[in-house]
Amino acid sequence: MVEWSKRGVVQVEGDRENWWQVNETNPFARCDFSLKANDACLQEWSQSHTGPYGEGAAPLGLLYKSSVSETNESDLFLFGAAGVVFRGYFPGYSTYQAPPTSWFWSVVKMQTGNQAGTVTLRSADPRQAPEINFNFFAEKGERDLQAIQEAVEHTMQIFNATGEPYAPYTVIEPPPSVDVRQGIMDEAFSHHATSTCRMGPAGDKNYCVESNFKFPRTPGGFPAAPTFVISQKAFEAILKSIKN
Repeated sequence: MVEWSKRGVVQVEGDRENWWQVNETNPFARCDFSLKANDACLQEWSQSHTGPYGEGAAPLGLLYKSSVSETNESDLFLFGAAGVVFRGYFPGYSTYQAPPTSWFWSVVKMQTGNQAGTVTLRSADPRQAPEINFNFFAEKGERDLQAIQEAVEHTMQIFNATGEPYAPYTVIEPPPSVDVRQGIMDEAFSHHATSTCRMGPAGDKNYCVESNFKFPRTPGGFPAAPTFVISQKAFEAILKSIKN
């Protein structure tokens, strides 16, 4: 709990910065969606289980390790899809419709080094949204920018290796005239932010509570699966306390 009159500021660790780019091409150029024998995309799927029909409207995803990863593990997750553009969450995002010839890449930075975000209550009214400032790249920004830049360059290599009928393509956003790092900073967004009330040792002002299953840092780029595991540990801890 933070008293708004004291303008309390607490730490928020955004689990990732997402940099997105939009490229215009047509992954469905050969598809007529008739599912007849002469449908080129159906033929490709039947022979090799590849192509647009092989994706089933799901995004493509891959793990990538940058040169500045903290460990030997991948520190980036890249995903993209055709006919849609994922820009993050903003007023009206759910009604935006991208041209069907669009393709986007979203670069998810894990192991983010920035913990400079703040959450400040505006008033005592719990219905009023707090003031949230992620302060992107304020800490270890050069390292994180380097990693995301490498991922962006990798996605461009993928596009440059694409032949007809899917090529040529046109980069729409950010425009090619914009420096890659500047584009990353301009388009970065975050969700799944955590750690405004990090668990840790009692008496340490940087933490709020001690726990048997503390995780002071976001557990991965997409925290759903780790949260299931953490919930299982919490369940076991609760049962143990009841038995005791």
